[in-house]
Amino acid sequence: MHPLSTVLFLAGYGLALPLAGRIATIVGNQQRLAFAGHQVGVLIALIGWLTRGAFVVATLHAVWVIATKIWYAMTERKLAETAGAADARPSRGSTASRRSNNR
Repeated sequence: MHPLSTVLFLAGYGLALPLAGRIATIVGNQQRLAFAGHQVGVLIALIGWLTRGAFVVATLHAVWVIATKIWYAMTERKLAETAGAADARPSRGSTASRRSNNR
C-alpha cells in the first residue's frame, strides 16, 4: 500500500462520505458549496486509487462524479424553468393581477 494513497483516501473519503448521505438533499436544494465539497472529495479519493493502480475503481469514481454533475445540472435547469414559469404568471394578490381586474 502506497502511503500517499492512504493520505488521499483519508482526505477524500473524509470529505465525500458525510456529504454522500445527503446528496439528494444537496442536489435538490442546489447547495453549491456542499456539492463542490463532495465532488472534490471523490476526486481526491479517485487520485488515491490511481496511485495504487486500481484503474477500475478510479473509473467508477469518475463515472460517479460525472453522473452527479449531470444530475445537479438537470435539477438546476428544472428549477430555473419552474421559477421562470412562476415569474411569468402573476400571482392572485399581485399588482399585475389587480390591474387587469380593474380594467
